[in-house]
Amino acid sequence: MKACLLVSGHLRTFQDCLESQKKHILQNIDCDVFVHTWSHLEATTKSWHNSHMNNRKVQDTDISFVEETLSPKRLVIEDQKDFGLDSNLHDSNISLNGLKNMTYGFKQTYDMMKQYEQESSIKYNYIIKIRPDIIMKKPFDKYLLPRDKQFI
Repeated sequence: MKACLLVSGHLRTFQDCLESQKKHILQNIDCDVFVHTWSHLEATTKSWHNSHMNNRKVQDTDISFVEETLSPKRLVIEDQKDFGLDSNLHDSNISLNGLKNMTYGFKQTYDMMKQYEQESSIKYNYIIKIRPDIIMKKPFDKYLLPRDKQFI
């Protein structure tokens, strides 16, 4: 079984969360890791939530923490894109530009994974997607992985 972990999104509370992801995913499943994140810890677009932290640029120490904790095969950090979408989703506080950035970041990790598959002549059986600000409370049980699906 060959698996990969695609980590994309704003780092936000990553210092509290990545250790739990390492413990509960990477120590249970042999995964290659691919990371895409943004140059600021928090979104600069409108959001459904109020920011609970001081937004700042991602620093070298943050990057080192991610690299030491997850040992990613690929890590990309870039500025959020302006897709020219100024409105919100329906009548909510969710920015369409923010949603487009979210899907763009996810696609970047997927593309990194596909390129690595091609370069390394491997094929991942399972693709696991998570955000860097999600804390894991329980181990990810590899025996629950469906045999007839590739994406989780």
